[in-house]
Amino acid sequence: MSAARWRQAMKSGSTAALPNRPPVRLQTIGGAARADTARIDRRSEDSTARRLVRELGWPHALLLLALLVFPFVASPFITFQIGAQALVLGLIALSLTFLGGYGGMISLAQMTVAGIAGYTVGVLGINGNEEINVNWPWWLIVPCALALSMAAGAFIGWLSARTEGIYTIMITLAIGVAFYYLVLQNYSVFNGFQGLQKVYPPVVAGVNWRDPLPFYLVVLAWSGAGYLAIVYLVRTPFGIALQGIRDNPRRMA
Repeated sequence: MSAARWRQAMKSGSTAALPNRPPVRLQTIGGAARADTARIDRRSEDSTARRLVRELGWPHALLLLALLVFPFVASPFITFQIGAQALVLGLIALSLTFLGGYGGMISLAQMTVAGIAGYTVGVLGINGNEEINVNWPWWLIVPCALALSMAAGAFIGWLSARTEGIYTIMITLAIGVAFYYLVLQNYSVFNGFQGLQKVYPPVVAGVNWRDPLPFYLVVLAWSGAGYLAIVYLVRTPFGIALQGIRDNPRRMA
């Protein structure tokens, strides 16, 4: 089609001068477009979930089976002191692996955040020092512990985000050491170097969660949930962007 015929068609406001082509269906930005977008998003999420299940595969299934059998073949002492405690510390280390491996941000304040949550549970609940006990119900203690630890983590991240490299490591280390000495020298809240002893979980649904087997199983469940959450997160657009920041922060900015 020549340029002259095109200009003539535009001036006349008619499509008679245009070559015959099959009609094109246009969708307005409305309910149909939003429905299509929602279907695409759901399809993307479903494919991500299926891909995640495929990638986990039989090695993870064998590992899960071994972890489930472990408390039934080990003694209660090993189940509680080694198995459950290793899972607790592994979950904390997993957060450091996520920050360092996928975000390129090395933090030495992970135990500080976990310690704030632990001391919140000990102070607001029941412990061996009756002068410090607040004796709140467990369903109120757990949200408070999560909220305070998340606020502490956000504050540490807010400070660390203004640094990079060795400076990030040093500022998180300084925060961790400051919290350590604060706890070590404060007896009115943290009971000094002795810490808070005899912090017992409540009996919920008739189960004493201090017993080795229930404690191990609940720790295993939350550790597995944390692991799967990170495995899924690194495959989302946020996780991919985080890896891009690690590889080339200047280009991502």
